[in-house]
Amino acid sequence: EIGVRLVGSEMCIRDRIKFFLYQQFENFKTIKPICEEVLKQRHPEIKEKEWSKNISINDAIKYAHQFLTTIDSTLADQFMNLVYQNNNNQKTLNILPNYIKPYCEKGKAYIIGAGPGDFELLTIKAKRIIENADCIIYDRLISEDILRLPKKDAELIYLGKGNTEGGLIQDEINQTLVKKCLEGKSVARVKGGDPFVFGRGGEEVEALFQNEIDFEIIPGITSSISVPAYAGIPVTHRGIARSFHIFTGHTMENGKWHNFENIAKLEGTLIFLMGVKNLDLIVSDLIKYGKDSKTPVAIIEKGATKNQRVTVGNLENILELVEKNKILPPAITI
Repeated sequence: EIGVRLVGSEMCIRDRIKFFLYQQFENFKTIKPICEEVLKQRHPEIKEKEWSKNISINDAIKYAHQFLTTIDSTLADQFMNLVYQNNNNQKTLNILPNYIKPYCEKGKAYIIGAGPGDFELLTIKAKRIIENADCIIYDRLISEDILRLPKKDAELIYLGKGNTEGGLIQDEINQTLVKKCLEGKSVARVKGGDPFVFGRGGEEVEALFQNEIDFEIIPGITSSISVPAYAGIPVTHRGIARSFHIFTGHTMENGKWHNFENIAKLEGTLIFLMGVKNLDLIVSDLIKYGKDSKTPVAIIEKGATKNQRVTVGNLENILELVEKNKILPPAITI
């Protein structure tokens, strides 16, 4: 269709693509066979047709990208990635056509803490960024109320983790975050609680930093103190708890576990996030290293939501209560 419309110029489609690949930009020889193969397979009848004399480089990129998309969207992505990789400097960006600039100008990432669950605990700044972002990458702890905030044309990508260490899915999150920023999008990475309190936000920042992508951290209200508050449990109280200590309930990837010999000696409030899976280990090690078996324990499921449920016991009977009440994550143990 394009070929028929543009008959009458001095340059055929293949020559125009060569001009784009070899003259306007450098180091594009690897894409030439792809473009030629696309022309042969998709539009053999117009490969000798001519383009308009005045067609811009902007249009050359646009049509080349369209051709590739009709054959294979992966090839189209490779095409734009080559454009980006070979033109990633400000001097070149200033002369790039508008069509390609979104692929060359890196977007910005916002690592956002959405708080513990109650929509009204989302910060004003986080709300504003989510409302204006081009892409939202979110996990299973983000409420429906928050997911109604993005603009209509925003891309929503769910990458959630259950009660696991999440090594593989975290790699996918990092890669997706970088990819969308390289497409020139404003990306809101929205996660429950605070991104730097066992939220693996630091790993996402590392991936962005390695790819020289601008980012901003938007702190959130951490569930470690807000969820106990919603259950009526202060993490500090004069004369009872002069400190509080937050631990992940997960083991490390190599299986290494906390030093409970030291933890059991702490006199402050102990808070375990994501601890349901390993609650038996937590309880047994605390008792093993000297914590009184009558020490009060509370488990708060789905904290700061309408489905919040609090189970109260002590180290001696909490495992029995968990089984009896069929407690499931997400939950906080305090």
